[in-house]
This record gives sequence, structure tokens and C-alpha cells, in this order.
Amino acid sequence: LRWQRWVMRVGFNYREGLVLHRVGYEDGGRVRSVAHRLSFAEMVVPCRDPSPDHYRRTAFDVGEWGLGFMTTSLELGCDCLGETSYLDATLHDLKGEPHTVKNAVCIHEEDDAVLWKHVDEVAGAEVRRSRRLVISFHATVANYEYLVYWRFYQDGNIECEVRATGIMVTSHFEGEKPPYGAPMDDLVSDRPGTRFAPRAIRAASSPSGPELETGIDAIDELRVVDFGDAPVLPADPVRSHAAIEATVAEVLGAGAIPVILGGDHSISEPDVRACAAAHGPVGLVHFDTHTDTGAEVFGVELSHGTIMRRLVEAGHVDPRRYAQIGLRGYWPGEAEFAWQAERGITSLCMHDVRDLGLREVVRRAVEAVGSGPVFLTVDIDVLDPAFAPGTGTPEAGGMTTAELLWAVREVAMQLDVIGADMVEVIPTSVGSADITALAADRIVREILGGIAVRRRRRSTKEIDDEEE
Repeated sequence: LRWQRWVMRVGFNYREGLVLHRVGYEDGGRVRSVAHRLSFAEMVVPCRDPSPDHYRRTAFDVGEWGLGFMTTSLELGCDCLGETSYLDATLHDLKGEPHTVKNAVCIHEEDDAVLWKHVDEVAGAEVRRSRRLVISFHATVANYEYLVYWRFYQDGNIECEVRATGIMVTSHFEGEKPPYGAPMDDLVSDRPGTRFAPRAIRAASSPSGPELETGIDAIDELRVVDFGDAPVLPADPVRSHAAIEATVAEVLGAGAIPVILGGDHSISEPDVRACAAAHGPVGLVHFDTHTDTGAEVFGVELSHGTIMRRLVEAGHVDPRRYAQIGLRGYWPGEAEFAWQAERGITSLCMHDVRDLGLREVVRRAVEAVGSGPVFLTVDIDVLDPAFAPGTGTPEAGGMTTAELLWAVREVAMQLDVIGADMVEVIPTSVGSADITALAADRIVREILGGIAVRRRRRSTKEIDDEEE
């Protein structure tokens, strides 16, 4: 094929479809070699569909399907315009017999706007239009149409493009718990950095398998989907909270249970607001060093230290079904605890864990929250800094990782958890070397595991009741 100063050979095969060989450009009486071979060797489509019938989780559309096999015939006036020529492609069918695709490749020349222009006061305007050569083919892969174009320009440039069109394939969603990220830390009162936590927790995540104590693989037992990150807007916490709330509402609308990876603890406000809109006022189990029930923090009302008061006062959390576990340190003070006592909030401190034992503390929290929808929030600073150094407001004297893993699983087993979040993680290393992110990943897994155990027990009880 020759056009202007371009010269090349045009080929076609079952896997890649169109292949251009020995592409050259004539310059000063000789052909300069530009490319030995041009084609799309592979194309990956990350579908992210976890449903059992969608086994191609990340489809390799060239290698698995074969763009040549999927090539469709092109039509003049619809697929191609301008000065046009077509090439047929002969391939083999599934029986090994010759099969011809008519008009498989379109070769046409088209206008490409102004190439050169100059306006002179005496001579007037001079304009040269640009022309380009387009070599294309189209492939239909299931519901997708891939439109592949190679464009050659008069100035020696080459451009390649793949367009995706076709029809949308949708299916109903029956996921149990889609984790997603809320990467904001605009409302912290100490160290920032929790906006990087969602990606750090994902990076620290390890392959799933049966948990040794319960024998249940929560990832396998439940349908878990990573819903991506909420579209937060840095430096605008009000709009970020609105985006988080909308994302949680979308998950709840699909009949799923959201698990949110924070982010600072202020994200619990939009998380719980969305859950309360779907379920009514919720109970709350709150693992934390601090109560986060201040009227203000450093004179600011919207803060990661005020959100629990805001949720109670707005009616989204029933204070009589609200239990805090792991409190310690030097904040808040008498005014905050008095406000809590007036409303019947249950506060269980680290000295209660020490004196009563963790099992008794969790039992009291579960008893206080009782039946009905419950939101579970875990601030990583409930752990001692020896186990979670990466957090905004570390406080010595906290839980061990082993204690917290058991506690969150027990809460999820005993109560009707309709949403959860994991907050205040500040990444300090990479991947599983980040011990705070690693702990956060395990905490989320134990929450999932507790819900899986609860559901399995409920299912077994229903079967036993039917047999009786």
C-alpha cells in the first residue's frame, strides 16, 4: 500500500486482526523504516464483576477472543466515508475451513482540517488542507464493538486509536458487603494522612481463606465487592461528606451492607446518616480511645471529635443503644461524659477491660445495644500504639490486636450489623509492611467473619425449625 510518502504492507490474522508490516516513509529518494510491525497485541478489560457466571474477571479480548475472528464486515456510507477501498480477510473457521470476511479492512483518505495557512496583506490568504490515510477494522466481542483505527499523516505522524461502543450489559446486584474508600482527612485535630488509608489497607490485604478459629472464609461465604472510592473533594468537607453519604446510599439501595475504609472519623457521620435513612435510627458500637462527642474541638463544630454528638442530636443514633469501648487518656472531660450520661450512652473504658475482662465488656456492650440495626465503627487508635503506630491521635494503654480482632468479630456475630467503617489509619510503610494497615485489614475481615457466622447460624436454625 502506497499513499503520499507512506509505504507499507497490510496483513490480517485471526488473533490481532489488522497488522501493518514494514511501514516506511519516503524521504530524499529513500524509504526510511518507521516500524517493522504494528498491531494491537493485547487488550485487557477489567470487568470487576464477581458473579459466578462471569468467570472472565479481567478479559484479554485479543488473546481469549481473537479480534480477527470477531471482525465484522464494513459498509460504505456508514462505517467509512471519503475515498474508500476495502480489503477482504480470509481466515479459518472452527472446522479449519476457509472463511472470508467481506470488507474486513477499510482504507480511506479523508480531510483533516487546515495543515498550513498564511494571510498576506498584498497576496491575500493561502490555505493548504491536510489529508490523512485511515486504515480500520471493527470487531464485535459479545456486547462490545471495538473500532480500531490507524491514521497516517502527511507530516510523518502516526496515530492509533481503539474506540469502545456497543450495548451495556447489566445484572442485578446481590452483594453482601461492598467495601469502599472514603479518602478524606480534612477534619483531623492532630496528624493528617488518613486520606491515604483506603489504598494502604487494600495493599496490605492478604489472600482469603478459612479463619482458623471459626473455620469460615468470609470472603467466600459472602459476596464481597470493592466499590472503589467515594468522589471526595479535598478541602471541602461538606461536599466530601455529601459524596460519601451518596455512595453509601447507593450501596444500601442495592441491598448490600457497606463497609467503609476511612479516612478520618468524621466520615462516620455521612456513613451513619445514610444507614439511618435506610433503616431508621440505629444502634452504635464504637471502638475508640475517644468518645468523639464534643460540642466543638478547638472551636470547630464540624470535626472528627464531634460527629457522635451530631449523630445523636440529629436522631440518627439512638443514644440508649450506643456503646463505646476502649476509652482512655485525657479527653473528653466532665461536660462530655455528663451529656452522655443524660442520654443513656454506655461508656466502657480500658480500665473496665482491665478490671472486668474483655469478654464481660463486650457482653455489656452487646446487651446495651440489643436487637435492631447496628452500625459498627472502629477507630484504629483503640489499639495500643505498639500495635498501630500509624494514627492521628495515638494514646498509650490500648488494646492488643488479638483482643480487638476477637471483639469486633464477637460484636458482628451477636448483633445485626447493617454497616461498618474502619477509620483513622495513617499509612507508615508499603503493603503488608505497614502494621497499622495490616491490622485494619484484619479488623475488616473479622467483621465480615462475624457477619458470616451469624448468617450461617441463622440459616441453620431456620432449617432446624422447619424440620421440627
